[in-house]
Amino acid sequence: MGFKFIVVFALMVFSFQSSYAYFYGEHELIGNRAMYAFYNQTKASNFAHFLEMAPFQFESASEKVIFPSLSKFKVSIGYGTLNALSGDHAENPLALEEQLLTQNSTLLKIISLQNEYIVKGYSSAPNGTLNDIDGNYAFLALKNFSHFYVYGNGFQKHITDFKLVNIENSINPSLIGAVFKELNSTNAINMYVTLHTTAIYLAELAGIKSKLNDAEAKKFLYYAFLYNAFADHFLEDAFSSGHLLVNRTLVQSVVDNKSLHDFYCQYGTNVLNIKGEKWTAFGDNYYNQFHNAYLNKNQLITINYPDLTPEAQRIVDAVLISITEVHDAFERGYSESTALIHIIKQIPALKSEKTRFFLSHFKVLNLIPIPYNSNLNLIMPDSIADKKENKIANQLPYLRNFVRNRVANSFLLGVNTNFLINTITTYQGLNIRLNLGLIYSTYVVNSSKTKKGVVDSWHGYTVSYAFGNIHNTENNTVSYDWILKGGIRSNFDFWVTDKRFIGLFAYNEVGLERRSLNSSLVYVPQIGVQLGSLFDFNYYNLPTFLRIPAQIILPLKFKMGVVISTNSQPAYYTGTEIDIFF
Repeated sequence: MGFKFIVVFALMVFSFQSSYAYFYGEHELIGNRAMYAFYNQTKASNFAHFLEMAPFQFESASEKVIFPSLSKFKVSIGYGTLNALSGDHAENPLALEEQLLTQNSTLLKIISLQNEYIVKGYSSAPNGTLNDIDGNYAFLALKNFSHFYVYGNGFQKHITDFKLVNIENSINPSLIGAVFKELNSTNAINMYVTLHTTAIYLAELAGIKSKLNDAEAKKFLYYAFLYNAFADHFLEDAFSSGHLLVNRTLVQSVVDNKSLHDFYCQYGTNVLNIKGEKWTAFGDNYYNQFHNAYLNKNQLITINYPDLTPEAQRIVDAVLISITEVHDAFERGYSESTALIHIIKQIPALKSEKTRFFLSHFKVLNLIPIPYNSNLNLIMPDSIADKKENKIANQLPYLRNFVRNRVANSFLLGVNTNFLINTITTYQGLNIRLNLGLIYSTYVVNSSKTKKGVVDSWHGYTVSYAFGNIHNTENNTVSYDWILKGGIRSNFDFWVTDKRFIGLFAYNEVGLERRSLNSSLVYVPQIGVQLGSLFDFNYYNLPTFLRIPAQIILPLKFKMGVVISTNSQPAYYTGTEIDIFF
């Protein structure tokens, strides 16, 4: 209990985010729209035997398809509601079901709270308020990696975590907890594939049993859609820009995930899918915004704002396909009956063949963004994979680690010297610094949507501890000194080309100085410049074991500052700064 409290506290202090791609209201909207479209097309197709078995009904007042068996306490539970709760507030489908069927449960309170904020125009209730109701909310966000891609790993590696045994174990109530504990440590693609396969298997069983036992058939079909609603949460997550570009580990959940996640959700990232389609993906709170779409028009008559943006509609269409595949599995079971070969019998044993199988059987995998750094020739036709623009689109984003340095929490080591200083009092020593989060930033592109000629700014908090000597040349004295201070850090990046920039950085800090057994208040302004980036030496992309020595051998950041004390003369210094980690 103590450890859990510490972890949750750290998560909230440093980088609390619901580590999820879309907010509750956005997941709900996507799921409800997709199920509404599915219900209408199925009804029009006259699949009478399917609709007789279906575990849902149409609620005309809200144009929403609901699950009557889950809507017992004056709360309409739609497919979107299940999407929104899955993984964020419930660890597995059976835990989700139990909570929804328990009066005054935590999940019912969450739904009620979320609805209050959605009516007011918000996408979600505040994280702090959610955590007050659901004490497990922040901890679940911290330990659940499966909402994300694994940055740097290609498509095939995202499938290698798939285990056939998890299908049958996940529908065994006594084993489901262990299955999801394992799944939560994988990734969004594997989570979707595992649960969607489970849903299809259950739907096949329902189709077979519909000729023999209506009650059992309805039960299996109900669970097929319950499991698929859980799966589709992770399918929706797979479209989020913020979930393509972070490394999900326990440490990095606290260190840098929030700011990097939030940055790419807002500003987007260029993505590619297996069909060769390219677009700019955004994330929570931004996926259904038009992002100045009118600037791409040259006539007023051509301006159009549909109910959903093309990106939002893309996600709804993907979920619709996912739902339809569950329906089709039921139809196969119904029509083929005993001749049916279940999907779990068709999955190849070899890992190398699994990717091809799932791509051919699950159409949505051809629509989601491809993980960066994938081997395109293994998952695409050569005619698409060999196109230069597709290979470029699939490369690890060149500026990703630069952005990470600017927005994430960073640990730095500074060296303070009297080099080039010609004043009475100078300061020499070391400086340990922690840059925390982001208060405000501007990140812009030019009319060609590139970086040349623009200026970015980044502002966040900083705390530091400095220790060393104050040297007074007038009376030739040396005083030992330490300073504990904090304040605001700023970066200003002047882009000369799309990859080269001159970076200015500044710190404005106040704190306490201890010098020769005397204490005083200090103000320590500092300004610096980065020149390595002007020569396209992007040390941000180097691994840590190379980045640190590269900065020592080639000092890439130069700084100048002054310690202004209430009790003594200003002490000036120059020096350099090294990024240890970010």
